[in-house]
Amino acid sequence: MKYYKNKTNQVYAFDEPLSKLANSKIIELELVAITKKEADELLAQSEVDEVYSNRSITYLSKSTINNFMLVKDGDVYVTSNNQVSDVSILGVPSSNGRFAYGFNNLRKVYLPGKVKDAFCAGASAWALLENGELYAWGYNTVGQLGLRHTTHVYKPTLSATNVECIYGNINIANTGYYDHLRMFIKKSDGYIYSTGYNIYGACGNGTTTTVTSWYKITTLGTNVTKIYNNGDIYGNAIAIKDDNSIWVAGYNGYGQLGTGNTNVVSTFKDVTNKWGGKNQETLEVQALCGHSSNDTHNNYCNTLILRKDSVNTYLYSSGYYQYGASLSATTSTPVMIANMSNVKQLVHLSLDTWVLKNDGSVYACGYNTNNSLGLNNTSLGAIFNKVPISNVKRLIPLGTTTAVSWYGLRVLLEKDDGYYVSGTGEMGILGTGSTTNANIPTKMDFESDVRLVDAGGYSYHGYGKSYIALDTKGRLWAWGYNGHKGVLDSGGTGNILSPILIGGGYENGLR
Repeated sequence: MKYYKNKTNQVYAFDEPLSKLANSKIIELELVAITKKEADELLAQSEVDEVYSNRSITYLSKSTINNFMLVKDGDVYVTSNNQVSDVSILGVPSSNGRFAYGFNNLRKVYLPGKVKDAFCAGASAWALLENGELYAWGYNTVGQLGLRHTTHVYKPTLSATNVECIYGNINIANTGYYDHLRMFIKKSDGYIYSTGYNIYGACGNGTTTTVTSWYKITTLGTNVTKIYNNGDIYGNAIAIKDDNSIWVAGYNGYGQLGTGNTNVVSTFKDVTNKWGGKNQETLEVQALCGHSSNDTHNNYCNTLILRKDSVNTYLYSSGYYQYGASLSATTSTPVMIANMSNVKQLVHLSLDTWVLKNDGSVYACGYNTNNSLGLNNTSLGAIFNKVPISNVKRLIPLGTTTAVSWYGLRVLLEKDDGYYVSGTGEMGILGTGSTTNANIPTKMDFESDVRLVDAGGYSYHGYGKSYIALDTKGRLWAWGYNGHKGVLDSGGTGNILSPILIGGGYENGLR
């Protein structure tokens, strides 16, 4: 067994000899080798240190609508609720016979090889095979599939070759525009390529015209280590290079790119000095790129970047001052947020932000409707406040919903004794066993032996969301909105208030 850590000290372990999938993950996640002793010290829990080598499920989608996707043993499996349209990620039209719905009816999608990585958002999907071929299918309204047209495609279709990495995002948050995406890939030539929605220049090709085939971004060179592909219609792209420089492109109406102005950026621009300089390493980039409420949406945007040097961590913020930015006024010049040293993890999803520090404390700010921040009030949290919980080990982001983007459960707080949530309890989305709101972090109703690896889910056109989680024993647990059979196709449509084990005669609910 070989052990690694990422930039936020999350531990990974892989069986020896290292597989192609393991090697690709080490490169993609920029993992650093550590000893078993170091791994144990970082984790402080014996159960999780071998998860990443033993689990066969490697991907759960988080911000999809009426569709859900996971990857198991290099194969793609999908399901839906009964609101799915003919164009989806199911691999066939929904009118092609009756579909079984819910997490207990995941079905395999044909692909001509094993999957190295995958991503699904809105109702579009991409699967990168081990041979470097990229297949795409689903909604293609703005050319996000990279197929040289804007026609929807229900079957996986070859989109690109010689692909090494794909870069998606889970912050899809605008009603009616969840299909206005863009996608980024890195090819074996070292360059980043883009396709999709580009009205605000986020594809970085120097225009504001939508791109329908993969555009080679030569201005970025070949030393990009990560692309943060943020949001949908009001989205942007932030590139990190191996010299610690930060380059930006896209919508900038509130100065969220940190350029010092609010001009659209259609060619990637170096803004490193405004975000702390090259002496600091970027750990995480999180962005609010507009939000929706029922049938309306707006363009409030901000960006948070977590960086570090040899001494400490630093959290910078730019853009619209409310909704998770912890700013006193809107700014186009990044501001370093006070008292944000020793940060372990950052999650900024649709109007709200959570920060986990190394001492296990959690701070939050944002819109805070229905006590989503767990601060025991519903007041707008303009700046970070301490959440009444301690000894938190990890934050697990769950993605967003598209119709009321600030409504659903967006993060789980992991402690040694279980998982804690806050916010509205409607439709059982908290998984606490009831529909009562949780004004402070409240323990979920998991079985006592459950330790989670990851969690995700999907929503329908309203604000209900069906959730699923993978544990360290390879089991799947599901809960939440079931009004359209998003959790279970069991004959009824009652919401699932507590996490239930998915199976029913099929391993992990897979057919």
